[in-house]
Amino acid sequence: MPDVKECDIVSFFHCKKCLVELPKGVSPAEWSSQQAGWTAYGLQVWCNRHETNIIAIDFNKVVDVINKEKEEEE
Repeated sequence: MPDVKECDIVSFFHCKKCLVELPKGVSPAEWSSQQAGWTAYGLQVWCNRHETNIIAIDFNKVVDVINKEKEEEE
């Protein structure tokens, strides 16, 4: 992994409900109230304001998809 010293994110995760409620003149970054962290299966982004899941990535399923694609290529 490269030594990252700046934000290289090109697309952000946002809560759909927060975007609907976004006050005029406020950016999604300023309005968001979320946390991200590791779970037993992967990574989760959680909306604190609405107490809802924004995204959960199951790394085991990602690995299964990659392995299946490799098998199909052979």
